[in-house]
Amino acid sequence: AVSHFREAPPKAPAVRFFVAPAEKTSLRPWDFPVVSPNGEYLAFVAAAGQGGGTLWVRPLQSLTAQTLPGTEGASAPFWSPDSRFIGFWAQGKLKKVEVSGGPPQTLGDASFLTGGAWGPDGAIIFAGFPTGPLRRVAAAGGEAKPVTTLDASRQETLHSRPAFLPDGRHFLYHAAATQAENSGVYVGSLDSKDTRRLVGGAGNAVYAAAASGQGYLLFARGDPLMAQPFDAKKLELSGEAFPIAERVAAGMGGMP
Repeated sequence: AVSHFREAPPKAPAVRFFVAPAEKTSLRPWDFPVVSPNGEYLAFVAAAGQGGGTLWVRPLQSLTAQTLPGTEGASAPFWSPDSRFIGFWAQGKLKKVEVSGGPPQTLGDASFLTGGAWGPDGAIIFAGFPTGPLRRVAAAGGEAKPVTTLDASRQETLHSRPAFLPDGRHFLYHAAATQAENSGVYVGSLDSKDTRRLVGGAGNAVYAAAASGQGYLLFARGDPLMAQPFDAKKLELSGEAFPIAERVAAGMGGMP
């Protein structure tokens, strides 16, 4: 038994696979597929010809994807923490729809969407376009209010691509500025206006925890996808960033 507990945990293998859109549809480069928090589903937007996109969901254990009726014109999908709902933008509105089906529900107005994140307490953070801060709205709908403030001293123009950290109160986001050197990945909070810059010259970022418990900040800087050790409690990076994947696609505004 002692020798068993001293054994190193098995190394998780890298998994690579292709997701083909349905016949006569195509994937759009600015609408990235998103995996559900429970790891069971993949949501993506596929468009037919020159028409608008529609939300599709594919169980990762299946080769068949199903469209979600009523999601015509969808863009920028993101998941609820319990993997029951998908948030998205369509026809100037922020909406949500159940993965099991049913009519979408409108949560509020949104001129456009460049990313959304759904926190465990029911708060949804979303980003507009082409300018403006991140905004917050309840998952049940209601009035959206700013949750970040553009920093005039850094000539910031847009906050986008939010992603919650494990505590559900802090979040990552990308700040775009007129001067490229002022753009980068920042961390903000639902409880204050304080922000902290983490990585300069990078697109959006997400947090990932390895089986060992070590947390990493994943972000793109140019072509490769980078990882760097990150303490999600102290909100601090350590060590050096290293590449974990090549040929990472970049969408609107160069944000991967």
